[in-house]
Amino acid sequence: MAGIPDRIIDEVRDRSDIVAVIEGYTPVKRRGNRHWACCPFHNEKTPSFAISPEKQTFYCFGCKKSGNVYHFIQEKENVDFVGAVRLLASRAGIVIPEENDQPGPGGAPRKTRDRLFDLMTAVAAWYQQQLRESAAGAPGREYLTQRAIPEEVVRQFGLGYAPGGWDATARWGAKHGYDDEILLEAGLLVPREGSGAYDRFRDRLVFPIWDEVGRVVGFSARSLEAKPEGAKYINTPETPIFHKGKLLYGLHFARVAFKEQGALVCEGQFDVIACHRAGVTQAVAPQGTAFTETHAALLKRSSNLVTFAFDADSAGEKAALRSIAVAYAAGLTARVVALPVGDDPDSLFRSRGPEALATVMGQAQEALHYVLAKARAQPDPHSAEGRTRIAEAVLEVIGEMPNPIGRAAAVQWLAGETALPEDALFAVLARHKPAAARRPAPPAVATGTGSGEAVAGVAGASPPVTPGVRDGGALASTIMGGPPMASLTGTDPVVAVERMLLDLALHHEILAVEMAAALPPERVGDTAMGRALNLVLAHAGQGEWSQAAHDLSADQELAAHPEVARVLVDGDFAPSGAEGAESVRALARARRAMDDCLRRLDLLVVERELAAKNRELAGETDRDRAAVLAGEVAVLIRRCHEHRAAARAQ
Repeated sequence: MAGIPDRIIDEVRDRSDIVAVIEGYTPVKRRGNRHWACCPFHNEKTPSFAISPEKQTFYCFGCKKSGNVYHFIQEKENVDFVGAVRLLASRAGIVIPEENDQPGPGGAPRKTRDRLFDLMTAVAAWYQQQLRESAAGAPGREYLTQRAIPEEVVRQFGLGYAPGGWDATARWGAKHGYDDEILLEAGLLVPREGSGAYDRFRDRLVFPIWDEVGRVVGFSARSLEAKPEGAKYINTPETPIFHKGKLLYGLHFARVAFKEQGALVCEGQFDVIACHRAGVTQAVAPQGTAFTETHAALLKRSSNLVTFAFDADSAGEKAALRSIAVAYAAGLTARVVALPVGDDPDSLFRSRGPEALATVMGQAQEALHYVLAKARAQPDPHSAEGRTRIAEAVLEVIGEMPNPIGRAAAVQWLAGETALPEDALFAVLARHKPAAARRPAPPAVATGTGSGEAVAGVAGASPPVTPGVRDGGALASTIMGGPPMASLTGTDPVVAVERMLLDLALHHEILAVEMAAALPPERVGDTAMGRALNLVLAHAGQGEWSQAAHDLSADQELAAHPEVARVLVDGDFAPSGAEGAESVRALARARRAMDDCLRRLDLLVVERELAAKNRELAGETDRDRAAVLAGEVAVLIRRCHEHRAAARAQ
């Protein structure tokens, strides 16, 4: 999937113990064969979040969130499936092969990327040590003091200092086993004309740049001089692990906040840091480049809303207009923050404080309103020619919207704002060629969602238990006695029966084998529950019952289904641990429940056939065909009576 081999996906899942992973977010307490916690996805005081270490799944009895370890990370970290695999692989120390890793001499793997990741982590730590402790880092410390950036923020964002001179980094590399070749490949050195190399970053404040999963992949370094001779910022060049057009500064910090607040795109690192200090933790920034289609696709994995907060100058306005079009083309909803003239988020934070910055950032306007306001700022906006230019400028942006309903609604709004006829605006829009059609399409990116806020603390109360279902005999009488099966789960009685059969098959091998022989796959519904049941029965029929729970929890779709997950985590027929006669009686009760479920399923299938046939008969106008259908209905009615009589005889 998405370039990651299935064997790696399986290995990462198998080596990521779900209890240990969840314990990293909320306290977990063991009770019996399961572990319990207060749900990290909604507020609660009594723990209803159940975790099965045996089946490596979770289920919340409150909000119904469920799934395996990948689903948990997707929800909690607000990443897509590939992002979850990469995060867990990084934590487990598992290397994911990359498509652009090339073999070295003799065909042996070079593992260049892994070596580069190790190097960038190490050199980032050295830069940080230089800033905090060395005499050479005094200029960096003085600069941060002038900007009133406290130590905890310096540590949070890993700020460092690259010493002056021409070979400090090269000498550090030689001392720690990194030769010039890999330092050059990482962009830390610049080759000299002829031979040799020198440090790229010298006497500069260093910002580490992380990828989506929080690995250092490069740096942005700011000059400490008021009027530097060279560029104010120098960035890592393109390397095997650093692609600036695919990076957003602070993404791994901000991503969780996207779920509730959407993404906020600023221009620079200090802007992002200021926003986070003000509690606006959804802030990110492109890495020395304009906001691109790749950036938009990256954000769309975690959010459908993006807000732009660019500098309040002509360059910032142009960047905002370009970025809005890019966001619309990606299917994102876009907004714009109107910063005070002459300010950026960092300067606003320093001059007026965190509350003022948070207030301004919370007053974003719809992007089309911003586009219209900027278009109206031109000379002579009320003349016929001026109104035409205004409408065309806004239509250029509307034309990037991929949704025809959204485009139509936007045109109707624009017609009202400009007092121009809709049909004329639609005619102009029809001539617009979206940017996506004018250039190669960006790579497809999988989307994902959702996380909630973590809740600490675990109370001692027991989780809810459905009354009466622990007794197989009582369950059997409930099934065959006539009350609607929806009282047990959902609204579909067939699914309810299949849920009980899945529960029985998952927890009793002998019953699963018997069920596999008695229940053809075609008699099971094509629902998540039916597919889960057929998966388990297929394993049992092939003598691989012990593998069934593992494969079911590994299925991304089925493991995330709330009712399937509940059976995996908290099955009503899970063995109680009893031995001897009590164990025999428990199995007998389970077998009676299975037999009753199978009979009930037979009856439900016939009743569905009868209902369908009755509907067909009611609409039939041909007498001969109606007579045939009437005969078929009579047969089905007789079969229903037989099934009910057999149930009463038990």
